[in-house]
Amino acid sequence: IKRYIETHFFDTLSPGGGALLPSKKDGNVSMILFGPPGTSKTTIAKAIARHLKWPIFTVTPALFLGRGVDGIDASASKVFADLQQLERVVVFFDECDELFRQRPNGDEATSELSLAGLITGAMLPRLQDLHDRGKLIFVLATNRLTAIDTAVRREGRIDHVIAISPPDEHARSSLLKEHAAKVPKGHRDLVASSMVRFTRDEVIRTAKHIAGFYARTPRLTPTQLREEVGKYLGDQDLTISAAEWHQFVDLRNKFSRPHKPS
Repeated sequence: IKRYIETHFFDTLSPGGGALLPSKKDGNVSMILFGPPGTSKTTIAKAIARHLKWPIFTVTPALFLGRGVDGIDASASKVFADLQQLERVVVFFDECDELFRQRPNGDEATSELSLAGLITGAMLPRLQDLHDRGKLIFVLATNRLTAIDTAVRREGRIDHVIAISPPDEHARSSLLKEHAAKVPKGHRDLVASSMVRFTRDEVIRTAKHIAGFYARTPRLTPTQLREEVGKYLGDQDLTISAAEWHQFVDLRNKFSRPHKPS
């Protein structure tokens, strides 16, 4: 993901007004980061801003909904008018699924879904204008890509769709090596293979637990470790549910990681 963002965003920024700016032609203005909770989507957005030495401005639903339903359009006009004045800023739309929610078909219209259509409809042209101006980078983060309206996700409005996974087995092994260095490698690998849905923080917490257990039981056998791991992991209330993980894997396989819409 780091190399992808460097290649498609950092390396393609072009001089404008004496400073580097994004370009809709080069497709480096906007991205969606999608993945289960706790997979560092916010951290990635902050890292982009830090690397560019640009400020980051976080947009939340409260900015649009503070005046109630009747004031959504006016609030959107004010927020996006302010955003249009910014240059060399990373705008991060955080927890904004409701602002870009998939609109209903005609047969599905209910008051709730119609409200979603009203909000999304208010966002689309303004998001397009922000993209076409090409003076900043904006990032949408979501746990559920399919909740985002297809018109929001289309090419020309969103340049890249990037799946953000929890740590893979190689990354988990590296974290275990760092935080449970005294545990034999074969034992660490056994633990790493057991933590498919674990976020980075959960892997680290487990590594420290296993390190402490090993310190108390230095002659630990693989069977004992397996039993302890099973007991410990079985007691965990993981951030990423099984349902969320299966849905993400299905989408990740459809949207190669990372993925540029065609």
